[in-house]
Amino acid sequence: MKKPATLLLSFFLLTFLCCEKDDSPNPTGNTENPVSTTPTTPQPHDPDAFALNFGTEISRTFFGNVIDSNHNPIADATITIDETSVQTDENGIFIIQNATVHERFAYIKAEKSGYINGSRSVVPTSGINNITIMLMKATTVGTTSSGTSETISLSNGASVSLNGEYLKEDGTNYTGDVNVVMHSLDPNLEDSQNQMPGMLYAANNQNQAKALQTYGMLAVELKGSNGETLNLADGSTAEIKIPIDASLIDNLPSTIPLSYFDEVNGYWIEDGVATLIDNSYIGTVSHFTFWNYGSFVDFVSLYITLSNEEGSPISNMRVKLNTTNYFGYTSGYTIGYTNSDGEVSCMAPENETLQISAYTADPFNVLGMPCGIPLSSNSIGPFTEDTSLNITANVVPTSINTEHITGTFHTCEGTPITNGIISFNYNDQFSTYYVTDGNFDFDILRCNTSSNNFILQAYDLEGSQQTAPFNYSFTAPETNMGSLTACSDIEEHLTYQQAGYPEINHIAPFFAKLIGEELIIKTQVPYNNIALANSFQIEISDFTGPGTYTNPMIFLDDENLNWLEWPQEGVTVEVIEFGDVGQYIEIEFEGETDGNITTTITGSIHVIRDM
Repeated sequence: MKKPATLLLSFFLLTFLCCEKDDSPNPTGNTENPVSTTPTTPQPHDPDAFALNFGTEISRTFFGNVIDSNHNPIADATITIDETSVQTDENGIFIIQNATVHERFAYIKAEKSGYINGSRSVVPTSGINNITIMLMKATTVGTTSSGTSETISLSNGASVSLNGEYLKEDGTNYTGDVNVVMHSLDPNLEDSQNQMPGMLYAANNQNQAKALQTYGMLAVELKGSNGETLNLADGSTAEIKIPIDASLIDNLPSTIPLSYFDEVNGYWIEDGVATLIDNSYIGTVSHFTFWNYGSFVDFVSLYITLSNEEGSPISNMRVKLNTTNYFGYTSGYTIGYTNSDGEVSCMAPENETLQISAYTADPFNVLGMPCGIPLSSNSIGPFTEDTSLNITANVVPTSINTEHITGTFHTCEGTPITNGIISFNYNDQFSTYYVTDGNFDFDILRCNTSSNNFILQAYDLEGSQQTAPFNYSFTAPETNMGSLTACSDIEEHLTYQQAGYPEINHIAPFFAKLIGEELIIKTQVPYNNIALANSFQIEISDFTGPGTYTNPMIFLDDENLNWLEWPQEGVTVEVIEFGDVGQYIEIEFEGETDGNITTTITGSIHVIRDM
C-alpha cells in the first residue's frame, strides 16, 4: 500500500526519546547491536537484519488519542498497528487490544484525509501503552506545474526546489498543475515531539542502531489537480533547505547526514548528506517522505521509576532529561510520561551527565514553571550501559495538590468489570488505569492554580461496552466517582478486508436507513459534503428483511479498493438481524468484486438502524 508523499521539517536543537517502560530485557537502546559492524564504506540498508534489534513478537494493548495542533480531538482518523486498523471515536480516542508488536519496538500510524500522516514508535510496556499523536493540517503553500523548475518557500526560509518531473502512484508520468503542501514545526513548542514521526531511532549507513540528533525536519506533499498523490519521477531529485540560527553557525559541522523516515517500518534511515551554505543546511533527495538533518550518537536505555517518599509510584508525570554538552551550545532534552507504575524509559546519550526533573501534566509547567516535583538528585550519569534508576521525589511542594480518585465499575447487569480501562483526561493529557476487580483507586498530582475539572470515561474491554465521558470536579481529599456502569456499545462498527491487504475497521458514525424497499448503510466521513474519504456504502434493493441477497450496490474509496456505483454480482450479503429503528442491523458479506479491480472481499456490519 503506497503512502502519501511526505517530508517533515522542524528545528530541534537536540532531542532524544522517552517512553513508558518496557519490562522485557535488551531494550531498543542496547548498544550491543546484533547487526552492528564497522566497514569503511556504506552498506545498503537491510531491514530484515535491522529488525533483529526489535526482539520477539508479543501482544500488547494500546490506548491513545489523536489531536490537531490546537489540541482538539480528531475523529475518524485511521490507526494502524501491524495489520490491525481502527478509527478514532468522536473524542479522538482509539483502543487496540492484543496488537502484534515486538518486545522492544512498536509502530503506531495515524492517517486522516486533510492531514499529514503521523506516527509514534515506542518501546511497549506490559500494561496499557498510552499514545498521543498530533496531526498537522495538510496546507497548500504553493503551486507549480510539470515541466517547470520552481522553488516553494515558507516564511522562515525553509524551502523545496522542484525540477518539474513527477509520477502518479501507479507509476505513470503526471502532467499538469502540482499543489505543494509544506509545514515547518515550531522549534519552541514541545508539541513538536508529538508531531514528529516515530521516534529518533535510526539505522546509519552501516545498518547500526543509533540515536538520532536533529537540526531540522521538513514536511512536503505533492498533489495533482484532481487530488492525486505525486512523487518525484525516477532519476529526478529535489533540493531541500532548512535555515539555521546565525548564532549557532560557528559550532556546526560543514556537512551533516540526511535521514528519511521509513513509513513502512517506523524508523529513520541514513541517506545522503546536507551541506551548510549561507546559514542553511541544503541537501538533495530522490523521494518525498520525512527527512531529517542530524548526526548519530551511541545511546543507552534508562529505565526510571518515580516514587514518593512512601515508596508509592507517581503516575502521569512528565519526566524531562537535559544535556548541555552537544557541540558546545545545545540544550537537548527528552520527555516522557510515567505510566501507572511510575515507570518511564528513555534513550539517552552515552557518557553524558544529564539533568532530570519532573512536572505535572498541567499546561505551561513543562518548561520549568514552578509547579514541579523536586527530585532527590538534580543530575544523573554519565552512563555507559543500560541502567535502571529509582528516583524518589522529595516532599511535594505546596504548589501541588494530590488528588485521590476512587470508584467502582460494573457491567450493565451489575457484575464487576474484570477487564476494563479507566481513561482520565486532565488538561488534554490522558492517563489510563486497569480495572481487574470492579474497583479503581489512583492518585494524580496537579498544580493548585490549575483547572479543577477533569473528564473520566470507562471501557469494558471484555463486553465491548463503555460509559459516556463524564465531566467532574476534584473534591479534596478524595474524589469518589461512585459506581460507573458500562451500558453503551463502544461503537457501531464495519469491518472489511481485501485479499492480501490488512483488515479495515470503521467505528465512525454510520447512517442506516430503509427507504421503500432499499436498504442503505454508509459511513459518515465528510469530504466535499459527501461521504467519500476512506468511506464505505452498501445498498440492497428489494429488501424484505433477514436473508441472503446478491448483486449489492457498493460504493467504496480507500487506498486499496476503489470501485464506484454498480452491482457487485460476485458478492453475497447475509442479513442476520434487522431491528426496528434504534436497534441493530447485523450483516456479513463476502465474494469477488468486479469493479475497477477484481478481488475477493469479506466483511461484517454492526450498526444501529436510523430509519
